[in-house]
Amino acid sequence: YYSDAERRAQAERESAEHEQTRNVFALLEGTWISEDGVQKYVFSENEDGTHWYAEELWFNETEQKWNGWELCVESASQTPYFGGEYSEDVTEHLQEIVLGNSDHAAADLHVLYDTQNEVILGSGLTYHRE
Repeated sequence: YYSDAERRAQAERESAEHEQTRNVFALLEGTWISEDGVQKYVFSENEDGTHWYAEELWFNETEQKWNGWELCVESASQTPYFGGEYSEDVTEHLQEIVLGNSDHAAADLHVLYDTQNEVILGSGLTYHRE
């Protein structure tokens, strides 16, 4: 059994995590299209704002439709990026955003957000907000 203080502390932790997720997700919300126009991310929330969704999509020329996958976001975190694939002047403006999948058996989504240019970078592509 948990004491009242332990239950309050747990509720405060959950509330803080929920607020962090909301703030990080607000940076991404909307549709982001790659410069070549054949890949995109869609970040959305349900009508009452209680669930967030992330889709990674690519256009199939043969079928003339978008294919991809979606995850229900359980949590979101943002940290400075320390990878080596970009120059130091670019890296200083990059934030790695991790969207935690509510399905713990499936992969989380990691994106790099450039705070200076307000773009998403990934796999050699640059995504702009639509």
